[in-house]
Amino acid sequence: MEYKTNNRNGKYRTFIHLYIIVEYACIFIIPSVSIFGEYRELQYSKLIFYGFTIVMACIVLKRMKTMDLLICILAVALTFLTKSLTPLSWISTVILCRMLEEGEGEYIKRIILTTRMNYIALAFVGVYSVLYGLRTISSNDFQLARTAIFEVNQSGLAILCLGLIIKAKHNLPGNIILCFGMLGLSRNYILALILLLIINRRFILEKLEKGYRKGLLKFTTIIFLSTFAVICIGLLYIYWWNMGEITFKTGTSRISNLKDYSNFYRFSTNITFVNMIRQNPIHLLIGYSDLEEYREGLVQSASALHIYTSGHTPHNFMLSYFRLYGISTIILVFYISKTLNHVISKYNVGIYLSICLYPIFMSAGFNTWWLYLTVFVLLVYNQNYISGKARYQIRCHLKE
Repeated sequence: MEYKTNNRNGKYRTFIHLYIIVEYACIFIIPSVSIFGEYRELQYSKLIFYGFTIVMACIVLKRMKTMDLLICILAVALTFLTKSLTPLSWISTVILCRMLEEGEGEYIKRIILTTRMNYIALAFVGVYSVLYGLRTISSNDFQLARTAIFEVNQSGLAILCLGLIIKAKHNLPGNIILCFGMLGLSRNYILALILLLIINRRFILEKLEKGYRKGLLKFTTIIFLSTFAVICIGLLYIYWWNMGEITFKTGTSRISNLKDYSNFYRFSTNITFVNMIRQNPIHLLIGYSDLEEYREGLVQSASALHIYTSGHTPHNFMLSYFRLYGISTIILVFYISKTLNHVISKYNVGIYLSICLYPIFMSAGFNTWWLYLTVFVLLVYNQNYISGKARYQIRCHLKE
């Protein structure tokens, strides 16, 4: 059933369409090159994303509720307090939630299923796999599957989402892309793919969807419980490391090797950050917005635990954001959960749980543009999606 839109809504949807193109471009097309060398935050892709986010915020300003405006004000305040652009991603979360609440999810789903950006993005996956991936052959690493985002795990997440979107319309090409993603040799990617294959059965998904509606699988529940679990695993991992030598593996052998430097840095940094908070509880409230202050504290806390650290940030969504914003992170987590509630059903809850592995183990998947890409995938697989606004329109139509 189609409904006509006035010129105002038509212009609004034009900007939504442009915003979707920006999301694709930032993830798949624009290379992750910093403007000022080592200062990674000022990348061209991030500046474009945050710039268009501000434009979209101005467009949807009159549509925002009081809570939306308060979150945006908090994001701007945090931007100045932390001297970082990252808090502006909170505004992008508010914008997405507002679009879904107004029934624009159906329009977004139609764009994602029909846009040529899926195949343009796929072409650039090939380009960057050659530019970045082939360089790893000389080091015997063979992590071939890459996107414009050089980091192999985030590239894996992007390829996973792109493969699922294309698979929804063309099954075989989608499966080929998902298999190609394994060439990145990302353990997180392979684990997510295995989980997807195991639980993506109708009778399982229906039970999972009931669990989600009861709150057992909501983002807030998963992220809080998994953070506690990651801390416990980290303590066990450090103990395991003290019992023997850590090895460094390359190529396919790294997939089965759990006791290596990659996992060591990931878990030890999480534990070290928790130790930093324990030593300086005030930072539980305000976080460590100053990266240099954080690194200094990391080295001091690491020496107390007798472990080596290389200055990494936490590889967990909650811990990573607590490092940036402190206790106000809880607001963002609940807002993300509110956004996801609009698009999760028994048809896509398995995909949602698979992507949840990324914020648990590497702090990606539900922040900045990743939240948009995740929602794009969930909308495509939400076969019975119909917004609250659309239901209201249908009831009015039937009464007539």
